[in-house]
Amino acid sequence: MKRINKVLIATVALLCFSAGVSHAFLVWKARNVMVPMRDGVKLAADIYFPLSFKKAPVIFIRTVYGKANGMPVGNTGAALLFARSGYIVIVQDVRGRGRSHGEFYPFINDGADGADTIAWIRQRPWFNGRLGTMGISFLGIAQWLEAPGQNIEAMYGFFASADIERVMSRGGQLNLLTVFNWAMLLGEGKNMNRRAILTLDQLAVYLDTLPLDAADDKALGDVNYYNDALDTTGIFELLGSIDITGKFPQITAPVFSVAGWYDMFLGPQLLDYQRMLEQGGGNANRSILIVGPWGHGPAGDGSVEFDNSSFAAAANEAAVSAWYDYWLRDSGSIEAMPRVLIYVMGTNVWRTEYEWPLARTEHRPYYLHSAGSANTATGDGSLSTDKPQNGEQSDNYTYNPLDPVPTLGGNNLITNVGPYDQRSVEERQDVLCYTTGVLAEDSEVTGPISAVLYAATDALDTDFTAKLVDVYPDGRVINIQDGIVRALYRNNDPLNPTPLTAGAVERYDIDLWATSIVFRKDHRIRVEISSSNFPRYNRNLNTGQEVPGATLAVTARQRIFHSLGYPSHILLPVIPSSGTP
Repeated sequence: MKRINKVLIATVALLCFSAGVSHAFLVWKARNVMVPMRDGVKLAADIYFPLSFKKAPVIFIRTVYGKANGMPVGNTGAALLFARSGYIVIVQDVRGRGRSHGEFYPFINDGADGADTIAWIRQRPWFNGRLGTMGISFLGIAQWLEAPGQNIEAMYGFFASADIERVMSRGGQLNLLTVFNWAMLLGEGKNMNRRAILTLDQLAVYLDTLPLDAADDKALGDVNYYNDALDTTGIFELLGSIDITGKFPQITAPVFSVAGWYDMFLGPQLLDYQRMLEQGGGNANRSILIVGPWGHGPAGDGSVEFDNSSFAAAANEAAVSAWYDYWLRDSGSIEAMPRVLIYVMGTNVWRTEYEWPLARTEHRPYYLHSAGSANTATGDGSLSTDKPQNGEQSDNYTYNPLDPVPTLGGNNLITNVGPYDQRSVEERQDVLCYTTGVLAEDSEVTGPISAVLYAATDALDTDFTAKLVDVYPDGRVINIQDGIVRALYRNNDPLNPTPLTAGAVERYDIDLWATSIVFRKDHRIRVEISSSNFPRYNRNLNTGQEVPGATLAVTARQRIFHSLGYPSHILLPVIPSSGTP
Protein backbone atom coordinates (compact mmCIF):
# COMPACT_ATOMS: atom_id res chain seq x y z
CA MET A 1 0.00 0.00 0.00
CA LYS A 2 2.87 2.38 0.81
CA ARG A 3 4.34 1.86 -2.66
CA ILE A 4 1.01 2.62 -4.35
CA ASN A 5 0.52 5.75 -2.26
CA LYS A 6 4.01 6.89 -3.26
CA VAL A 7 3.00 6.44 -6.90
CA LEU A 8 -0.03 8.67 -6.48
CA ILE A 9 2.01 11.29 -4.65
CA ALA A 10 4.74 11.16 -7.29
CA THR A 11 2.20 11.53 -10.07
CA VAL A 12 0.70 14.57 -8.41
CA ALA A 13 4.15 15.99 -7.80
CA LEU A 14 4.94 16.04 -11.51
CA LEU A 15 2.22 18.63 -11.93
CA CYS A 16 2.39 20.35 -8.56
CA PHE A 17 5.23 22.79 -9.06
CA SER A 18 6.33 24.55 -5.92
CA ALA A 19 8.27 27.66 -6.84
CA GLY A 20 8.89 30.15 -9.60
CA VAL A 21 5.40 31.05 -10.80
CA SER A 22 4.33 34.53 -9.89
CA HIS A 23 1.28 33.99 -7.68
CA ALA A 24 -0.05 37.47 -8.39
CA PHE A 25 -3.72 36.72 -8.83
CA LEU A 26 -6.49 35.50 -6.60
CA VAL A 27 -8.38 32.62 -8.18
CA TRP A 28 -12.10 31.93 -8.43
CA LYS A 29 -13.12 28.36 -9.22
CA ALA A 30 -16.32 27.57 -11.09
CA ARG A 31 -17.23 23.97 -10.29
CA ASN A 32 -18.91 21.46 -12.59
CA VAL A 33 -19.59 23.71 -15.53
CA MET A 34 -21.47 21.42 -17.94
CA VAL A 35 -20.20 21.51 -21.52
CA PRO A 36 -22.47 20.00 -24.22
CA MET A 37 -21.02 17.53 -26.74
CA ARG A 38 -22.26 17.01 -30.32
CA ASP A 39 -24.40 14.04 -29.24
CA GLY A 40 -26.02 15.94 -26.37
CA VAL A 41 -23.96 14.37 -23.56
CA LYS A 42 -22.67 16.97 -21.09
CA LEU A 43 -19.21 16.85 -19.56
CA ALA A 44 -18.30 18.50 -16.26
CA ALA A 45 -15.40 20.96 -16.00
CA ASP A 46 -13.90 22.97 -13.18
CA ILE A 47 -12.68 26.34 -14.40
CA TYR A 48 -10.03 28.31 -12.53
CA PHE A 49 -10.31 32.04 -13.25
CA PRO A 50 -7.58 34.51 -12.26
CA LEU A 51 -9.37 37.55 -10.92
CA SER A 52 -8.75 40.98 -12.51
CA PHE A 53 -8.70 39.48 -16.03
CA LYS A 54 -11.48 40.09 -18.57
CA LYS A 55 -9.79 37.81 -21.10
CA ALA A 56 -6.91 35.39 -20.70
CA PRO A 57 -5.24 32.43 -22.42
CA VAL A 58 -6.54 28.97 -21.51
CA ILE A 59 -4.71 25.81 -20.44
CA PHE A 60 -7.01 22.85 -21.05
CA ILE A 61 -6.72 19.50 -19.23
CA ARG A 62 -8.94 16.40 -19.53
CA THR A 63 -8.75 13.75 -16.81
CA VAL A 64 -10.04 10.22 -16.31
CA TYR A 65 -9.03 10.16 -12.63
CA GLY A 66 -11.53 12.65 -11.24
CA LYS A 67 -10.92 16.38 -11.34
CA ALA A 68 -12.01 16.76 -7.73
CA ASN A 69 -9.64 14.34 -6.05
CA GLY A 70 -6.32 15.96 -6.88
CA MET A 71 -4.99 13.10 -9.04
CA PRO A 72 -3.16 14.40 -10.86
CA VAL A 73 -4.88 17.78 -11.09
CA GLY A 74 -7.76 19.23 -9.17
CA ASN A 75 -8.13 21.49 -6.19
CA THR A 76 -4.37 21.96 -5.98
CA GLY A 77 -1.42 21.55 -8.29
CA ALA A 78 -0.94 22.92 -11.78
CA ALA A 79 -4.51 24.16 -12.18
CA LEU A 80 -4.36 26.50 -9.22
CA LEU A 81 -0.74 27.54 -9.74
CA PHE A 82 -1.15 28.44 -13.39
CA ALA A 83 -4.38 30.27 -12.63
CA ARG A 84 -2.52 32.32 -10.02
CA SER A 85 -0.07 33.33 -12.70
CA GLY A 86 -2.79 34.64 -15.01
CA TYR A 87 -4.05 31.66 -17.02
CA ILE A 88 -7.60 30.36 -17.13
CA VAL A 89 -7.28 26.63 -16.43
CA ILE A 90 -10.00 24.18 -17.40
CA VAL A 91 -9.98 20.68 -15.90
CA GLN A 92 -12.64 18.40 -17.37
CA ASP A 93 -13.79 14.91 -16.38
CA VAL A 94 -13.86 12.76 -19.50
CA ARG A 95 -17.08 11.12 -20.62
CA GLY A 96 -18.55 8.79 -18.00
CA ARG A 97 -16.05 9.74 -15.25
CA GLY A 98 -16.34 11.99 -12.23
CA ARG A 99 -19.28 14.34 -12.64
CA SER A 100 -19.49 13.97 -16.44
CA HIS A 101 -22.43 12.25 -18.09
CA GLY A 102 -22.32 9.43 -20.62
CA GLU A 103 -20.67 6.03 -20.69
CA PHE A 104 -16.94 5.62 -20.15
CA TYR A 105 -14.82 3.65 -22.60
CA PRO A 106 -11.13 4.53 -22.88
CA PHE A 107 -9.99 6.69 -25.80
CA ILE A 108 -12.94 6.16 -28.14
CA ASN A 109 -14.72 9.48 -27.53
CA ASP A 110 -11.80 11.60 -26.35
CA GLY A 111 -10.81 13.05 -29.70
CA ALA A 112 -14.33 14.26 -30.53
CA ASP A 113 -15.11 15.32 -26.95
CA GLY A 114 -11.90 17.30 -26.70
CA ALA A 115 -12.58 19.01 -30.02
CA ASP A 116 -16.14 19.85 -28.95
CA THR A 117 -14.90 21.36 -25.70
CA ILE A 118 -12.28 23.41 -27.55
CA ALA A 119 -15.04 24.74 -29.83
CA TRP A 120 -17.04 25.65 -26.71
CA ILE A 121 -14.02 27.41 -25.19
CA ARG A 122 -13.58 29.51 -28.31
CA GLN A 123 -17.08 30.87 -27.89
CA ARG A 124 -16.51 32.05 -24.30
CA PRO A 125 -16.19 35.82 -23.74
CA TRP A 126 -13.29 35.32 -21.32
CA PHE A 127 -11.10 33.43 -23.83
CA ASN A 128 -8.47 35.59 -25.52
CA GLY A 129 -7.86 33.19 -28.41
CA ARG A 130 -4.64 31.53 -27.15
CA LEU A 131 -4.98 27.87 -26.12
CA GLY A 132 -2.56 25.43 -24.54
CA THR A 133 -3.09 21.83 -23.45
CA MET A 134 -1.47 19.72 -20.74
CA GLY A 135 -1.51 16.10 -19.69
CA ILE A 136 0.27 13.16 -18.10
CA SER A 137 -0.43 9.52 -18.95
CA PHE A 138 -4.11 9.15 -19.97
CA LEU A 139 -4.46 12.93 -19.77
CA GLY A 140 -1.64 13.18 -22.28
CA ILE A 141 -3.28 10.65 -24.60
CA ALA A 142 -6.50 12.67 -24.50
CA GLN A 143 -4.44 15.76 -25.35
CA TRP A 144 -3.02 14.03 -28.44
CA LEU A 145 -6.37 12.67 -29.61
CA GLU A 146 -7.97 16.12 -29.66
CA ALA A 147 -4.98 17.86 -31.31
CA PRO A 148 -5.35 17.18 -35.08
CA GLY A 149 -6.98 20.12 -36.85
CA GLN A 150 -7.16 22.26 -33.71
CA ASN A 151 -5.66 25.73 -33.35
CA ILE A 152 -3.57 24.95 -30.26
CA GLU A 153 -0.55 27.13 -29.50
CA ALA A 154 1.38 24.77 -27.20
CA MET A 155 1.21 21.30 -25.71
CA TYR A 156 2.93 19.87 -22.65
CA GLY A 157 2.83 16.08 -22.59
CA PHE A 158 4.65 13.79 -20.24
CA PHE A 159 4.65 10.01 -20.04
CA ALA A 160 2.07 9.83 -22.84
CA SER A 161 1.80 9.06 -26.54
CA ALA A 162 -0.45 9.50 -29.54
CA ASP A 163 0.24 5.91 -30.61
CA ILE A 164 -2.10 3.90 -28.35
CA GLU A 165 -1.58 0.68 -30.30
CA ARG A 166 2.17 0.68 -29.56
CA VAL A 167 1.51 1.51 -25.91
CA MET A 168 -0.80 -1.46 -25.47
CA SER A 169 1.16 -4.03 -27.47
CA ARG A 170 4.66 -5.06 -28.55
CA GLY A 171 5.22 -7.23 -31.60
CA GLY A 172 1.55 -8.22 -31.63
CA GLN A 173 1.74 -9.20 -27.97
CA LEU A 174 -0.29 -7.48 -25.24
CA ASN A 175 1.48 -5.42 -22.58
CA LEU A 176 -0.55 -7.40 -20.11
CA LEU A 177 0.58 -6.11 -16.72
CA THR A 178 0.19 -2.49 -17.77
CA VAL A 179 -3.26 -2.97 -19.29
CA PHE A 180 -4.46 -5.06 -16.34
CA ASN A 181 -3.16 -2.67 -13.66
CA TRP A 182 -4.75 0.31 -15.36
CA ALA A 183 -8.09 -1.46 -15.79
CA MET A 184 -8.09 -2.48 -12.13
CA LEU A 185 -7.35 1.07 -11.00
CA LEU A 186 -10.08 2.64 -13.11
CA GLY A 187 -12.75 -0.03 -13.12
CA GLU A 188 -16.01 0.74 -14.91
CA GLY A 189 -17.57 3.23 -12.52
CA LYS A 190 -17.37 6.97 -12.24
CA ASN A 191 -14.41 6.99 -9.90
CA MET A 192 -11.12 5.24 -9.18
CA ASN A 193 -11.29 1.77 -7.63
CA ARG A 194 -10.09 2.39 -4.08
CA ARG A 195 -9.56 -1.33 -3.42
CA ALA A 196 -7.20 -1.46 -6.39
CA ILE A 197 -5.26 1.57 -5.17
CA LEU A 198 -4.66 -0.19 -1.86
CA THR A 199 -3.92 -3.67 -3.21
CA LEU A 200 -2.53 -3.20 -6.74
CA ASP A 201 0.82 -4.81 -5.93
CA GLN A 202 -1.08 -7.98 -4.93
CA LEU A 203 -3.31 -8.35 -7.98
CA ALA A 204 -0.87 -9.64 -10.61
CA VAL A 205 -1.25 -13.14 -9.18
CA TYR A 206 -4.68 -13.28 -10.82
CA LEU A 207 -3.06 -13.10 -14.26
CA ASP A 208 -2.19 -16.79 -13.81
CA THR A 209 -5.89 -17.41 -14.42
CA LEU A 210 -6.99 -19.38 -17.47
CA PRO A 211 -8.93 -18.30 -19.36
CA LEU A 212 -7.34 -14.88 -19.09
CA ASP A 213 -10.63 -13.06 -19.50
CA ALA A 214 -11.59 -14.30 -16.02
CA ALA A 215 -8.60 -12.64 -14.31
CA ASP A 216 -10.40 -9.32 -13.76
CA ASP A 217 -13.45 -11.09 -12.32
CA LYS A 218 -11.30 -12.92 -9.79
CA ALA A 219 -9.31 -9.83 -8.87
CA LEU A 220 -11.84 -7.04 -8.43
CA GLY A 221 -14.70 -7.50 -10.88
CA ASP A 222 -15.45 -7.50 -14.58
CA VAL A 223 -13.96 -4.67 -16.67
CA ASN A 224 -15.20 -4.78 -20.24
CA TYR A 225 -12.35 -2.84 -21.87
CA TYR A 226 -9.78 -5.14 -20.24
CA ASN A 227 -11.52 -8.13 -21.80
CA ASP A 228 -11.76 -6.33 -25.13
CA ALA A 229 -8.00 -5.76 -25.09
CA LEU A 230 -7.40 -9.53 -25.02
CA ASP A 231 -9.02 -9.93 -28.44
CA THR A 232 -6.18 -9.12 -30.83
CA THR A 233 -8.29 -8.61 -33.94
CA GLY A 234 -11.00 -6.66 -32.16
CA ILE A 235 -8.69 -4.32 -30.25
CA PHE A 236 -6.54 -3.47 -33.26
CA GLU A 237 -9.62 -2.74 -35.35
CA LEU A 238 -11.00 -0.56 -32.54
CA LEU A 239 -7.77 1.36 -32.04
CA GLY A 240 -7.39 1.73 -35.78
CA SER A 241 -10.71 3.59 -35.88
CA ILE A 242 -9.30 6.38 -33.69
CA ASP A 243 -5.64 6.25 -34.74
CA ILE A 244 -4.11 9.70 -35.29
CA THR A 245 -0.56 8.66 -36.19
CA GLY A 246 -1.34 9.50 -39.82
CA LYS A 247 -2.60 12.96 -38.84
CA PHE A 248 0.60 14.60 -37.62
CA PRO A 249 0.52 17.13 -40.51
CA GLN A 250 -2.71 18.40 -38.89
CA ILE A 251 -0.99 19.02 -35.55
CA THR A 252 0.49 22.51 -35.49
CA ALA A 253 1.35 23.03 -31.83
CA PRO A 254 4.86 22.36 -30.53
CA VAL A 255 5.01 19.81 -27.70
CA PHE A 256 7.18 19.89 -24.60
CA SER A 257 7.58 16.12 -24.29
CA VAL A 258 8.90 14.43 -21.15
CA ALA A 259 9.65 10.69 -21.28
CA GLY A 260 11.36 8.04 -19.13
CA TRP A 261 13.78 5.28 -20.12
CA TYR A 262 11.74 2.85 -18.01
CA ASP A 263 8.34 4.38 -18.75
CA MET A 264 5.51 2.42 -20.37
CA PHE A 265 5.13 5.09 -23.09
CA LEU A 266 8.82 5.40 -24.03
CA GLY A 267 8.99 3.79 -27.48
CA PRO A 268 5.91 5.39 -29.02
CA GLN A 269 6.61 8.69 -27.29
CA LEU A 270 10.02 8.90 -28.97
CA LEU A 271 8.35 8.15 -32.31
CA ASP A 272 5.84 10.94 -31.61
CA TYR A 273 8.72 13.40 -31.24
CA GLN A 274 10.26 12.29 -34.53
CA ARG A 275 6.88 12.53 -36.28
CA MET A 276 6.34 16.04 -34.95
CA LEU A 277 9.65 17.23 -36.38
CA GLU A 278 9.31 15.40 -39.69
CA GLN A 279 5.57 15.62 -40.38
CA GLY A 280 4.00 18.16 -38.04
CA GLY A 281 2.54 21.41 -39.31
CA GLY A 282 2.89 24.97 -38.03
CA ASN A 283 5.32 25.20 -35.12
CA ALA A 284 5.42 21.44 -34.45
CA ASN A 285 9.07 21.30 -35.51
CA ARG A 286 9.95 23.46 -32.50
CA SER A 287 9.01 20.65 -30.11
CA ILE A 288 11.48 19.66 -27.41
CA LEU A 289 12.23 16.31 -25.78
CA ILE A 290 13.46 15.40 -22.30
CA VAL A 291 14.15 11.79 -21.29
CA GLY A 292 15.18 10.76 -17.77
CA PRO A 293 15.74 7.42 -15.98
CA TRP A 294 12.15 7.33 -14.78
CA GLY A 295 9.30 4.84 -14.89
CA HIS A 296 5.53 4.98 -14.56
CA GLY A 297 5.69 4.49 -10.81
CA PRO A 298 8.40 3.84 -8.20
CA ALA A 299 11.22 2.36 -10.24
CA GLY A 300 13.69 -0.38 -9.37
CA ASP A 301 14.45 -2.89 -6.65
CA GLY A 302 17.28 -0.78 -5.21
CA SER A 303 20.03 -2.58 -7.13
CA VAL A 304 21.06 0.59 -8.96
CA GLU A 305 20.65 4.29 -8.29
CA PHE A 306 20.71 7.31 -10.59
CA ASP A 307 22.26 10.48 -9.18
CA ASN A 308 20.89 13.94 -10.02
CA SER A 309 17.92 12.39 -11.78
CA SER A 310 14.97 14.21 -10.22
CA PHE A 311 12.24 15.55 -12.45
CA ALA A 312 13.02 19.06 -11.25
CA ALA A 313 16.61 18.70 -12.44
CA ALA A 314 15.39 18.41 -16.02
CA ALA A 315 11.97 20.05 -16.44
CA ASN A 316 11.45 22.35 -13.51
CA GLU A 317 8.59 24.74 -13.00
CA ALA A 318 10.46 27.66 -14.47
CA ALA A 319 10.95 25.77 -17.76
CA VAL A 320 7.30 24.74 -18.02
CA SER A 321 6.11 28.25 -17.16
CA ALA A 322 8.49 29.72 -19.72
CA TRP A 323 7.11 27.32 -22.33
CA TYR A 324 3.53 28.47 -21.86
CA ASP A 325 4.47 32.12 -21.38
CA TYR A 326 6.32 32.14 -24.69
CA TRP A 327 3.64 30.43 -26.76
CA LEU A 328 0.50 31.77 -25.05
CA ARG A 329 1.59 35.26 -23.97
CA ASP A 330 4.48 36.15 -26.31
CA SER A 331 6.54 36.64 -23.17
CA GLY A 332 10.17 35.76 -22.57
CA SER A 333 12.21 33.29 -24.61
CA ILE A 334 12.69 29.54 -24.99
CA GLU A 335 15.91 29.80 -27.01
CA ALA A 336 18.01 28.56 -24.07
CA MET A 337 15.96 25.35 -23.82
CA PRO A 338 17.71 22.31 -25.32
CA ARG A 339 15.95 20.69 -28.25
CA VAL A 340 16.80 17.33 -26.71
CA LEU A 341 17.93 16.67 -23.14
CA ILE A 342 18.75 13.08 -22.15
CA TYR A 343 19.94 11.42 -18.97
CA VAL A 344 22.81 9.06 -19.74
CA MET A 345 22.68 6.16 -17.31
CA GLY A 346 25.96 4.59 -16.22
CA THR A 347 27.72 7.95 -16.08
CA ASN A 348 24.52 9.47 -14.58
CA VAL A 349 24.72 12.84 -16.30
CA TRP A 350 22.30 15.06 -18.18
CA ARG A 351 23.39 15.91 -21.71
CA THR A 352 22.09 18.34 -24.32
CA GLU A 353 21.61 17.01 -27.83
CA TYR A 354 20.30 18.49 -31.07
CA GLU A 355 18.21 15.68 -32.51
CA TRP A 356 16.76 12.23 -31.86
CA PRO A 357 18.09 9.73 -32.74
CA LEU A 358 21.62 11.11 -32.57
CA ALA A 359 23.14 11.79 -35.99
CA ARG A 360 26.57 10.47 -34.96
CA THR A 361 25.23 7.02 -34.04
CA GLU A 362 27.03 3.92 -35.29
CA HIS A 363 24.51 1.08 -35.58
CA ARG A 364 26.64 -1.88 -34.57
CA PRO A 365 25.42 -5.51 -34.71
CA TYR A 366 26.48 -7.76 -31.84
CA TYR A 367 26.10 -11.38 -32.90
CA LEU A 368 25.01 -14.38 -30.84
CA HIS A 369 27.50 -17.25 -30.53
CA SER A 370 27.69 -20.55 -28.64
CA ALA A 371 28.69 -24.18 -28.90
CA GLY A 372 25.05 -25.13 -28.41
CA SER A 373 24.71 -24.59 -24.66
CA ALA A 374 23.87 -20.93 -24.01
CA ASN A 375 21.28 -21.88 -21.39
CA THR A 376 21.64 -19.89 -18.14
CA ALA A 377 24.28 -17.31 -17.28
CA THR A 378 26.83 -20.10 -16.77
CA GLY A 379 26.35 -21.49 -20.29
CA ASP A 380 28.69 -21.03 -23.25
CA GLY A 381 26.82 -18.18 -24.97
CA SER A 382 28.88 -15.21 -26.11
CA LEU A 383 28.19 -11.88 -27.79
CA SER A 384 30.57 -10.08 -30.14
CA THR A 385 30.81 -7.98 -33.28
CA ASP A 386 32.31 -10.98 -35.09
CA LYS A 387 29.91 -12.55 -37.57
CA PRO A 388 28.98 -16.17 -36.84
CA GLN A 389 30.40 -18.90 -39.05
CA ASN A 390 28.88 -22.01 -40.50
CA GLY A 391 29.03 -24.93 -38.14
CA GLU A 392 27.89 -23.08 -35.01
CA GLN A 393 25.31 -25.21 -33.24
CA SER A 394 21.86 -23.86 -32.49
CA ASP A 395 20.72 -23.34 -28.90
CA ASN A 396 17.65 -25.23 -27.68
CA TYR A 397 15.22 -24.80 -24.84
CA THR A 398 11.72 -25.82 -23.88
CA TYR A 399 9.15 -23.15 -23.20
CA ASN A 400 6.37 -24.16 -20.81
CA PRO A 401 3.56 -21.58 -20.60
CA LEU A 402 2.58 -22.91 -17.17
CA ASP A 403 6.07 -22.06 -15.88
CA PRO A 404 6.91 -18.80 -17.67
CA VAL A 405 9.97 -16.63 -17.09
CA PRO A 406 8.88 -14.17 -14.38
CA THR A 407 8.99 -10.43 -14.95
CA LEU A 408 11.67 -8.57 -13.03
CA GLY A 409 11.21 -4.88 -13.80
CA GLY A 410 10.83 -3.10 -17.13
CA ASN A 411 8.54 -0.51 -18.67
CA ASN A 412 5.39 -1.41 -16.72
CA LEU A 413 2.67 0.58 -14.96
CA ILE A 414 3.12 1.24 -11.23
CA THR A 415 4.20 -2.29 -10.19
CA ASN A 416 7.34 -4.17 -11.24
CA VAL A 417 8.80 -1.04 -12.82
CA GLY A 418 12.34 -0.14 -13.78
CA PRO A 419 15.77 -1.68 -13.20
CA TYR A 420 15.89 -5.00 -11.32
CA ASP A 421 18.61 -7.55 -10.70
CA GLN A 422 18.07 -10.39 -13.19
CA ARG A 423 20.30 -13.07 -11.64
CA SER A 424 17.46 -15.35 -10.56
CA VAL A 425 15.97 -15.29 -14.07
CA GLU A 426 19.31 -16.26 -15.58
CA GLU A 427 19.41 -19.48 -13.57
CA ARG A 428 16.59 -20.90 -15.71
CA GLN A 429 17.23 -23.41 -18.50
CA ASP A 430 14.73 -21.60 -20.74
CA VAL A 431 16.78 -18.39 -20.68
CA LEU A 432 19.69 -18.20 -23.13
CA CYS A 433 22.48 -15.78 -22.21
CA TYR A 434 24.96 -14.26 -24.65
CA THR A 435 27.65 -12.10 -23.06
CA THR A 436 30.56 -9.98 -24.26
CA GLY A 437 33.99 -10.16 -22.72
CA VAL A 438 34.90 -7.69 -20.00
CA LEU A 439 34.86 -4.20 -21.51
CA ALA A 440 38.29 -2.58 -21.73
CA GLU A 441 36.75 0.91 -21.86
CA ASP A 442 33.42 2.65 -21.47
CA SER A 443 30.95 2.07 -24.29
CA GLU A 444 27.91 4.31 -24.78
CA VAL A 445 24.65 2.97 -26.25
CA THR A 446 22.11 5.71 -26.96
CA GLY A 447 19.18 5.34 -29.32
CA PRO A 448 16.71 2.79 -30.71
CA ILE A 449 17.56 -0.90 -30.16
CA SER A 450 16.39 -3.90 -32.16
CA ALA A 451 17.16 -7.60 -32.34
CA VAL A 452 16.96 -10.12 -35.16
CA LEU A 453 16.44 -13.78 -34.26
CA TYR A 454 16.43 -16.75 -36.58
CA ALA A 455 14.40 -19.34 -34.77
CA ALA A 456 12.28 -22.45 -35.18
CA THR A 457 9.53 -23.98 -33.06
CA ASP A 458 7.36 -27.08 -33.10
CA ALA A 459 4.32 -25.08 -31.88
CA LEU A 460 1.40 -23.65 -33.83
CA ASP A 461 2.24 -20.28 -32.31
CA THR A 462 4.77 -19.05 -29.76
CA ASP A 463 6.71 -15.97 -28.62
CA PHE A 464 10.34 -14.92 -28.60
CA THR A 465 11.77 -12.33 -26.22
CA ALA A 466 15.02 -10.37 -26.07
CA LYS A 467 16.40 -8.43 -23.13
CA LEU A 468 19.49 -6.18 -23.00
CA VAL A 469 21.23 -6.23 -19.60
CA ASP A 470 24.27 -4.68 -17.94
CA VAL A 471 26.50 -7.16 -16.10
CA TYR A 472 28.37 -5.50 -13.22
CA PRO A 473 31.78 -6.64 -11.94
CA ASP A 474 30.17 -7.45 -8.57
CA GLY A 475 27.70 -9.84 -10.20
CA ARG A 476 24.62 -7.64 -10.49
CA VAL A 477 22.71 -8.05 -13.75
CA ILE A 478 20.50 -5.02 -14.49
CA ASN A 479 17.82 -4.92 -17.19
CA ILE A 480 18.16 -2.03 -19.61
CA GLN A 481 15.46 -2.69 -22.20
CA ASP A 482 13.44 -5.61 -23.59
CA GLY A 483 10.99 -6.63 -26.30
CA ILE A 484 8.86 -9.47 -27.61
CA VAL A 485 7.35 -10.77 -30.83
CA ARG A 486 4.44 -13.15 -31.28
CA ALA A 487 5.22 -15.65 -34.04
CA LEU A 488 1.88 -15.34 -35.83
CA TYR A 489 2.38 -11.57 -36.07
CA ARG A 490 6.07 -11.62 -37.06
CA ASN A 491 5.23 -9.69 -40.23
CA ASN A 492 3.98 -6.80 -38.09
CA ASP A 493 0.35 -7.12 -39.14
CA PRO A 494 -1.82 -8.28 -36.21
CA LEU A 495 -4.93 -8.22 -38.38
CA ASN A 496 -3.38 -10.75 -40.79
CA PRO A 497 -1.51 -13.46 -38.87
CA THR A 498 1.12 -15.48 -40.75
CA PRO A 499 0.90 -19.21 -39.97
CA LEU A 500 3.94 -21.20 -38.90
CA THR A 501 5.42 -24.36 -40.35
CA ALA A 502 6.70 -26.67 -37.61
CA GLY A 503 10.48 -26.77 -37.58
CA ALA A 504 10.93 -24.07 -40.23
CA VAL A 505 13.49 -21.35 -39.54
CA GLU A 506 11.84 -17.93 -39.48
CA ARG A 507 13.17 -14.43 -39.00
CA TYR A 508 11.86 -12.52 -35.99
CA ASP A 509 12.44 -8.78 -35.62
CA ILE A 510 12.13 -7.57 -32.05
CA ASP A 511 11.79 -3.89 -31.11
CA LEU A 512 13.51 -3.10 -27.78
CA TRP A 513 12.50 0.58 -27.92
CA ALA A 514 15.49 2.72 -26.85
CA THR A 515 17.87 3.68 -24.07
CA SER A 516 20.86 5.81 -23.15
CA ILE A 517 23.52 4.10 -21.07
CA VAL A 518 27.27 3.93 -20.77
CA PHE A 519 28.35 0.35 -20.17
CA ARG A 520 31.30 1.06 -17.92
CA LYS A 521 34.78 -0.35 -18.15
CA ASP A 522 34.98 -3.82 -16.52
CA HIS A 523 31.25 -4.39 -17.12
CA ARG A 524 29.88 -6.79 -19.72
CA ILE A 525 26.97 -6.50 -22.15
CA ARG A 526 24.52 -9.37 -22.22
CA VAL A 527 21.45 -10.36 -24.24
CA GLU A 528 18.89 -12.76 -22.79
CA ILE A 529 16.72 -14.73 -25.21
CA SER A 530 13.63 -16.65 -24.15
CA SER A 531 9.91 -17.03 -24.93
CA SER A 532 8.21 -15.36 -21.99
CA ASN A 533 8.42 -12.37 -19.64
CA PHE A 534 5.28 -12.77 -17.58
CA PRO A 535 3.14 -10.94 -16.61
CA ARG A 536 4.80 -7.98 -18.35
CA TYR A 537 3.63 -9.59 -21.57
CA ASN A 538 0.82 -12.08 -21.98
CA ARG A 539 2.22 -15.62 -22.15
CA ASN A 540 1.68 -17.55 -25.34
CA LEU A 541 -0.05 -20.90 -24.75
CA ASN A 542 1.54 -22.22 -27.98
CA THR A 543 -1.76 -23.48 -29.42
CA GLY A 544 -2.77 -20.66 -31.73
CA GLN A 545 -6.12 -20.32 -29.93
CA GLU A 546 -7.67 -16.90 -29.45
CA VAL A 547 -6.49 -15.44 -26.14
CA PRO A 548 -9.69 -14.51 -24.25
CA GLY A 549 -11.12 -18.00 -23.78
CA ALA A 550 -8.01 -20.15 -24.23
CA THR A 551 -7.32 -22.69 -21.49
CA LEU A 552 -5.17 -25.33 -23.16
CA ALA A 553 -1.39 -24.85 -22.83
CA VAL A 554 1.29 -26.98 -24.47
CA THR A 555 5.07 -26.83 -24.30
CA ALA A 556 7.10 -25.62 -27.27
CA ARG A 557 10.58 -26.77 -28.25
CA GLN A 558 12.52 -23.74 -29.44
CA ARG A 559 15.74 -23.45 -31.46
CA ILE A 560 17.78 -20.26 -31.84
CA PHE A 561 20.16 -20.23 -34.80
CA HIS A 562 23.38 -18.24 -35.15
CA SER A 563 25.35 -19.10 -38.25
CA LEU A 564 26.56 -17.44 -41.43
CA GLY A 565 23.16 -17.99 -43.03
CA TYR A 566 21.18 -17.18 -39.87
CA PRO A 567 23.11 -14.38 -38.14
CA SER A 568 21.00 -13.69 -35.04
CA HIS A 569 22.09 -10.41 -33.46
CA ILE A 570 21.16 -7.32 -31.49
CA LEU A 571 21.67 -3.96 -33.17
CA LEU A 572 23.06 -1.42 -30.71
CA PRO A 573 23.25 2.35 -31.33
CA VAL A 574 26.85 2.97 -30.30
CA ILE A 575 28.00 6.57 -29.76
CA PRO A 576 31.67 7.18 -30.63
CA SER A 577 33.61 8.28 -27.60
CA SER A 578 35.13 11.22 -29.49
CA GLY A 579 31.83 12.38 -30.92
CA THR A 580 30.13 14.19 -28.04
CA PRO A 581 28.45 17.42 -29.12
